[in-house]
Amino acid sequence: MNGREKQVYVNEIKYQIKMLNNLKGWLRNLMVISSVALLLILFGGQYSVFIPAAGAVVMAVSIIGCIAVGLGLKNGRANVNKLISYLEK
Repeated sequence: MNGREKQVYVNEIKYQIKMLNNLKGWLRNLMVISSVALLLILFGGQYSVFIPAAGAVVMAVSIIGCIAVGLGLKNGRANVNKLISYLEK
């Protein structure tokens, strides 16, 4: 592997790590949204019947999003580790 190919791999690793950090931010935001939805489920019934139902829908969507983003983080980390191990050879 020559120096140019190595630099391409290093740039790709840096880019993927940046995108993994973006996914971490999305995961954090989705967890906050699901927490707010839980509050709507628990305490929204005092104001309207529809607020807990909306909270349940939002919570279900945010949990599905958390699962998808978590899977993306797992696979992304594995991919970065493969690139790093290939680069070290």
